[in-house]
Amino acid sequence: MHCIFFKENRVIENRNCISLPVLTHRPLGSLSVISCGDLPTPPNGNKIGTLTSYGATAIFSCNTGYTLVGSRVRECMANGLWSGAEVRCLAITCGHPGNPANGLTQGSQFNLNDVAKFVCNTGYRLEGASQSQCLANGQWSSTLPSCRVVSCGHPGSPPHAQISGDKYTVGSVVRYSCLGKRTLMGNSTRMCQLDGRWSGSLPHCSVISCGNPGTPSNARVIFNDGLIFSSSIIYQCREGYYSTGVLSRHCTVNGTWTGTSPECTVINCGDPGVPANGIRLGSDFTYNKTVVFQCTPGYMMESDRASALTCTKDRTWNGTKPVCKAIICKSPQAIPNGKVVGSDFSWGSSVSYACLEGYQLSLPAVLTCEGNGTWSGEIPQCFPVFCGDPGIPAQGRREDRGFTYRSSVSFSCLAPLVLVGSARRFCQSDGTWSGTQPSCIDPSLTTCADPGVPLFGMQNNSQGYQDIPACSVRPQSAFVQD
Repeated sequence: MHCIFFKENRVIENRNCISLPVLTHRPLGSLSVISCGDLPTPPNGNKIGTLTSYGATAIFSCNTGYTLVGSRVRECMANGLWSGAEVRCLAITCGHPGNPANGLTQGSQFNLNDVAKFVCNTGYRLEGASQSQCLANGQWSSTLPSCRVVSCGHPGSPPHAQISGDKYTVGSVVRYSCLGKRTLMGNSTRMCQLDGRWSGSLPHCSVISCGNPGTPSNARVIFNDGLIFSSSIIYQCREGYYSTGVLSRHCTVNGTWTGTSPECTVINCGDPGVPANGIRLGSDFTYNKTVVFQCTPGYMMESDRASALTCTKDRTWNGTKPVCKAIICKSPQAIPNGKVVGSDFSWGSSVSYACLEGYQLSLPAVLTCEGNGTWSGEIPQCFPVFCGDPGIPAQGRREDRGFTYRSSVSFSCLAPLVLVGSARRFCQSDGTWSGTQPSCIDPSLTTCADPGVPLFGMQNNSQGYQDIPACSVRPQSAFVQD
């Protein structure tokens, strides 16, 4: 039942129709209804009640995940205002749950139904819930877990082994080694893992033998410290042999020797070749063998090269093959007043000497270039030409300065004799005296015999055949006096 009554000139509405005193009865047309105005519905919330007049109520609620702040019920009062405070719907939040010691909380939203996850730092194990959810009451569904350090415990130690490392937490490493000549089989290191277990498996120590590797031909053993693991053997090729491979082997953990048995091959220096214009004696080019070189006739070996080569242990010759160069003799010795005839000074060639005009060789002069680069034969000399004693005319005299080339002699007669012939004669380059041999005659005997007429010539005897300094013969035309 809906009842209306009046109070102080205002209309009061009573939904419960509770008996109210009627103070004044007035016609309804002259009354005004008190209104508080419309209340808005809060975001993420709901409102029940639409009336806004005096006495009306509005009931508010929030959607799931939100909590109401303000007055849940508000009433329109006589003063035209709503009772209570303004309603807001705020999201329900549980706040950051905190980080576990030695761990971390994962999540960026901590509102209703959000889930936070917990992880521990490396080396720590989570004890408690790994995650928690924000409930409608603003509380987390579980308490904050704890992070305990992870330990793998002692990894164990095999017989005849020793272990290094005294920490057994996550990330810690222990190392195993064997005593004596034993070999470690298995993992030499183990690490404590996040799951609290050691990596790998427990190793063991045992003796590993590789057996006798033998000795290759043309080789000998120069070092050997055993046949078990980590032992070594070193070979050396015998003199005159070499190896291009490794001469050492080592016993490995799998019981085998490294590499292969070395092979020693005879040292060979190879053909050193034959020099141009030479020959090689010897065709064995192996270690310590010698080859000899010779030059062919007309050639000689250069002095800075050896004539023999020996094959050395480093597979090379102890030098280079020689060079044969053509034998050239030096220029023959020069002699005073003479010259060398010939310009070929090579081996086997010959030269001779010739004297200048007026000189003659002391002996036959032929020199030959020999194989040792020197000239054979005797060096001659050039002596002045000797014309011999020209004699002295009977009843005459002679003055001279020797009888050699360019020397002169003068003749004269004792009085009253007169000189007939050359009064002065010169020693010529051909070894003869110039002019004619003079004679001393009686002046009364001045007639000469007819000298005759030369072939193709004529005689001029206009002065008879008397003694005159000289007679001349005129040649006929087309002929020249010789």
